[in-house]
Amino acid sequence: MEFMDRRQRSLLVQFWLTVESFKHPLESVDSDASDDEDEPLLDPGQSATLKEDISLINELYFSSPVPDPVLSAESQKHVATIRSFGQNAETSTPASERRVRRAVML
Repeated sequence: MEFMDRRQRSLLVQFWLTVESFKHPLESVDSDASDDEDEPLLDPGQSATLKEDISLINELYFSSPVPDPVLSAESQKHVATIRSFGQNAETSTPASERRVRRAVML
């Protein structure tokens, strides 16, 4: 962490740690999977936690109009998905939850 801090990259490490804590230990994210899958990803209790976690990630890393240059390597498509879900988390569907989890993990 100190090494990355000296290179003004500590935000990138913090982002990675946040995403890693967000991921389930046995979960794999398939980038080739269809976004149209409508099967529920989580039970309702975990769904509420997902909404809180995505809102936190959105506020910490993507709420400003121009994200920190350190996070510029993130795909704009995924950033837009995270922002959209973070701003409209209370109206989420199983498909939108699956899409946002995939956007965070990829």
